[in-house]
Amino acid sequence: MFEIPTGSYDRRTRRGKGWYKLPLWFQKNIGHWLLDGGAGETIVPQTQYRNFPYGGFLLKYTFGERFELGSEVFAHGREGFATPQTEASTMIDLGGVYHLKHHEGEQFLFCYGHSVAGQTEKLCLRRHVLDMGKRQEESGRGQQPGYEHRCT
Repeated sequence: MFEIPTGSYDRRTRRGKGWYKLPLWFQKNIGHWLLDGGAGETIVPQTQYRNFPYGGFLLKYTFGERFELGSEVFAHGREGFATPQTEASTMIDLGGVYHLKHHEGEQFLFCYGHSVAGQTEKLCLRRHVLDMGKRQEESGRGQQPGYEHRCT
């Protein structure tokens, strides 16, 4: 995977150079269960950044057609002095997705996680998502793509 360079390293608005992820991932469905995991290396050719390994494992259960609940363990190496993640960290999080009943393509996502080893990190997210293409065709007018709230 390649992330297109945006911003400017000199103005501290982003990395300023492209970077690469080399993942090796697997996925297995067993009934209502999903097992998903793998590892990889991130290549970051920029001053004060470093290449770092990452990996994780997700276990998710689907309740009917509308609700999914899962938990994940994710770890990454030291990312460099120019990033908030100057040290390695391992996190555990819990999250889910609720697909709204009368609005196909509309869903509500949520998750919360915290580091259990290494540098202290926290992840908190709730997001309301609309499938813009289908909703625009049905209504004939533009819709807002939804909202997102991140906890810090």
